Amino acid sequence: MRLLRSVTDDAASRPGPCAFTLGVFDGMHLGHQMVVRAVVAAARARDIAATVMTFDPHPREVLTGSPPPILLPLSTRVEEIAALGVDNLIVLPFTRALAETEAADFLRDVLLEKVGVRVFVLGQDTCFGKDQRGDARFLRECATAGGFEVIATEPVRVAGELAASSNVRAAIAAADLDRAARLLGRPYALVGPVGPGRRRGALLGFPTANLEVGAQVLPPAGVYAGEALLAPATPGGASPTPWRAVANVGVAPTFAGAAGASGPLTVEAHLLDFSGDLYGRTLTLRLWRRLRPEMKFPSAEALCAQIARDALAARETRPPTRRS
Repeated sequence: MRLLRSVTDDAASRPGPCAFTLGVFDGMHLGHQMVVRAVVAAARARDIAATVMTFDPHPREVLTGSPPPILLPLSTRVEEIAALGVDNLIVLPFTRALAETEAADFLRDVLLEKVGVRVFVLGQDTCFGKDQRGDARFLRECATAGGFEVIATEPVRVAGELAASSNVRAAIAAADLDRAARLLGRPYALVGPVGPGRRRGALLGFPTANLEVGAQVLPPAGVYAGEALLAPATPGGASPTPWRAVANVGVAPTFAGAAGASGPLTVEAHLLDFSGDLYGRTLTLRLWRRLRPEMKFPSAEALCAQIARDALAARETRPPTRRS
């Protein structure tokens, strides 16, 4: 897959005649996957390129001034889209100027002229341009004059529930990781580099990786069973090895002192049977099940005993039910 960071007048930056869709694709849930697969199928049937456009930063961050909670960091979004067989992925910088661009201008000057759209595949909420006027109705009205086809996809439902980012977020907020996995087609995962921590886990005999997850959506505070994938230490290294893991999402109330625990939630993961230095490495933490709420223990010894029980429970936990 070719990754493009802009679309310019330079012919080398143009995808060429293509089947196309665009969107933020936060989460790359089953609905998003179906749209991207439809782009690939349309491209193969017409012997043209399959091209997807997404945006960075998130449009809401530019429009509101603060980053919204996200389901996938950009790097993982790129990987998920690439895995579906796309030929070109355009990661277009989202700016105020882009937000103010009229839909007709963006369609004519960028999508038709520079990207080369010949087939526009619509998701359930596809839209672009100022005030989101570039919607399905707009595209159908422009199709004949613009010389492109429009293909509408059907919404994806899982057990009657719409596969939508808002529903995935609701499932995570309720710690319903089975429901989230059904909508995503895979377990929900937190991704980020391992940063320095306070080394309390190591002192207790359970060293933990302090995962820096940025603006990713976190489940409620608690202890979770799951699986950790450690990115290769060097580019082009071996495929990540999965490690069973027990993770704490919370504020470590046992060590908070008399004042109590407060502040943003942190994510610490103990990889079962792993030994080695994780600092600076990228970790993907797939969350399978919430084992218990976060609790304040009377002593470090009591906490250590509970962590041992949590680790045993994590070994016995199965991945959530999912569908691809």
